[in-house]
Amino acid sequence: MAKKNKIDVGEAVGIVAAQSIGEPGTQMSIPYSEKVLVSHEGKTKAVEIGEFIDSAFERFGFSEEKGHQICDLPIEVLAPSLNQNEKIEWKKVSALSRHKSPPQLICIYLRSGRKITATPFHSFVIRKRNCIVPVAGSSLKPKDRLPVLKNLPECKAASQVSVDAKQALKEKLKHMVCSNGMLYAYPREGSKPMPCELELGKQLGWLAGIYIAEGNAMRNFLSISNTNGKILERVRRFADSYGFTYNEYDNFRGFAPAHDIRINSTLMSQLFKSTCGQSSHKKCIPDFAYNAPQDFIASLLRGYFDGDGSISVSRKVIRASSKSKELIDGLCMLLARLGIFASKRSDKKSHNLSISYRYAGRFLELIGSDREEKKRQLETLSSLSLSQGYNLVDVIPGIGEELSKAACLAGIPSRLTNNFRKRGYVGRSTLVKYISLIESAAKKKKIHVPQLAMLQRAAQSHVVWDEIEKIEHVETAHQYVYDFTVPGTETFTTFEGVITHNTMRTFHYAGVAEQVPTGLPRLIELVDARKEPKKPIMDIYLKDEFSSSYDKAKEAAKRIERTTLNKVAYIEENFAEKRITITVEQTEIDAEGVKMDEIRRRVKSIAGSHMESKDNTIIVKPTASSLKNIRRMTNRLRQLHIKGIEKIKRTIVVKGKDGKYFIRTAGSNLATVIKNQKVDAKRTYTNDIQEIARVLGIEAARNALVNEIKQVLSMQNLNVDIRHCMLLADAMTMDGEIKSIGRHGLSGGKAGVLARAAFEETVKHLINAAVRAEEDKLIGVTENIIIGQTVPVGTGLVKLKMKL
Repeated sequence: MAKKNKIDVGEAVGIVAAQSIGEPGTQMSIPYSEKVLVSHEGKTKAVEIGEFIDSAFERFGFSEEKGHQICDLPIEVLAPSLNQNEKIEWKKVSALSRHKSPPQLICIYLRSGRKITATPFHSFVIRKRNCIVPVAGSSLKPKDRLPVLKNLPECKAASQVSVDAKQALKEKLKHMVCSNGMLYAYPREGSKPMPCELELGKQLGWLAGIYIAEGNAMRNFLSISNTNGKILERVRRFADSYGFTYNEYDNFRGFAPAHDIRINSTLMSQLFKSTCGQSSHKKCIPDFAYNAPQDFIASLLRGYFDGDGSISVSRKVIRASSKSKELIDGLCMLLARLGIFASKRSDKKSHNLSISYRYAGRFLELIGSDREEKKRQLETLSSLSLSQGYNLVDVIPGIGEELSKAACLAGIPSRLTNNFRKRGYVGRSTLVKYISLIESAAKKKKIHVPQLAMLQRAAQSHVVWDEIEKIEHVETAHQYVYDFTVPGTETFTTFEGVITHNTMRTFHYAGVAEQVPTGLPRLIELVDARKEPKKPIMDIYLKDEFSSSYDKAKEAAKRIERTTLNKVAYIEENFAEKRITITVEQTEIDAEGVKMDEIRRRVKSIAGSHMESKDNTIIVKPTASSLKNIRRMTNRLRQLHIKGIEKIKRTIVVKGKDGKYFIRTAGSNLATVIKNQKVDAKRTYTNDIQEIARVLGIEAARNALVNEIKQVLSMQNLNVDIRHCMLLADAMTMDGEIKSIGRHGLSGGKAGVLARAAFEETVKHLINAAVRAEEDKLIGVTENIIIGQTVPVGTGLVKLKMKL
């Protein structure tokens, strides 16, 4: 039974569950070198998660929380995330975290050739009973299936229609001049200019693709080696369109005669070298391609596969091979932009990509080919029936039962679907075929099949449920492991395309709404009368004029939430000069509604006269200039309260059942909150019972105790009469203060010596009683049972006198 109940009854489960099940939250992360896909500062790119998070920590600072170092992101960073409908959407990353790495990590290998490395307790998502549920990595085993990216939508916030050549070339080419929208290489005499902004269209995309496949970037020219007439003609047209000259040469360097065409442009050559790499081991997809228009992506893939791709009709596959793993990973990501899934394999010599014939029709329609032979092969593959052969990769788990039920309702013979019911999973193309049959039958019979919507959702999902082939333990290679927090859907995507469940930081913005403490831990908090709950929460109700509008409620929440200095400023220590530099971000303080003078005043309250200020920069020179004191001062400055209410760490606006908005907070400060003019003090509530007693009195605390205890029991489906809760609350509060149920509270305050000794610390109570010569009147139940006489309860209270 204990094995099944990994969660409390009523606890959030599924794609919106905020933490992994039954595992320590401090051990859920992926290693430094694991690449992830992010959109940041208008660009979509693959980054090593460790490098990205470390640089963010240096820039924005971080706080310590139970072994985690956490940075709340003040800037917009987006990541592809799997939502409840099995679709990929770009979601905001709200926080970054890292912690010490355990000695060993697990490496999970998938059937499609992808892999992911993580801590054993990192959280992943699986498809179970038609729900997406999080599981710990330690519970995964071969044959389980993880979601892998098949469709990558465009990130609207970072759409790119052009590339800034100046920005791309600034490291590679220092001598440049930009004039009238044209870029010149200087001081090279006679160099051909190039537009400062290059449109990401079909022409540039195709050249990027053919360059990655068969190009070489020298100092003064860009060389493409190919013998196909159509490909050479397209290179010439590209050169003509930009006004570049070109030269052509036959060469015999390889196993067969070849032909080189060289575009004479220092700028164009260095641009491709800078963004696409040069040698075969270092070629890559340029960052600007991942969120470029679809025409650019399709043209790039067309150029690449015409140059380096091959098609095997007999093996029913489209293939490509490269010495660069980064290039193959990037190609898979670009193919996902077009809804095409590719498998990968690597050996000692090369990295290989293969696309099933099932996607040949889509490949031909969206990408195509300039080579007649390849075009005919694509047409042949496209004409093959999808029922030829079984797709071992694109299988949807946990859906066989529902498909069988839907088919039965539609009148389809059960012998056709019994196999799906037994094994539980169905191939995508098979599922699509049966959905069509069920729809036709339901339409003919004029009946409603309730399972149909769920089946369609699964068939149209943006992921492939990839089978785990093996799991290995590997040694950690870096001192830290890292994670993102993506509220709402709580998943993000690695550059390999594997979708992983993040470590939802307890009490992050979305976590505030979900992570109300429940179960036995909360019940222990209540009966122990803790000074403060582990996770203090407030529900702040607003007056009618503010609760009916989300914007007004959001503004009220913003005023209530505590803002610290590290949220609006970059704080840097300079140990050499023994000073601390605070650079205040103007956009951040404008957004928070804070004035620079207020920040100076608050910093001065800590630093005193050892503070200098100019514009948005404040320099603090601690009196004691030891490194330890500088670090201590820095930590105080980072947590310096700038605005909002103390102890209210975070807020989120929640829509109530009545349609009105209220604010849920992480942290509690009832006395200050109820003074706010926008707050309805009569309905505002905190789960901190001691605070209720201090602010509203012992009667209010007694009522809150009853409500809290009853709520915890109800969430566990335990039907306890409310009078038992009331009796317990009365006993805890009858002396005008909240007493715990324990040796320091009610049990430790019993009148009888034996009753106290029977609970805890027996020897201590007996010795103390002996020293004080205490007398036990034997008026309670416990002490009479101990000495073996009638308990003075019920008939035991009656004493009968009679004449003998």
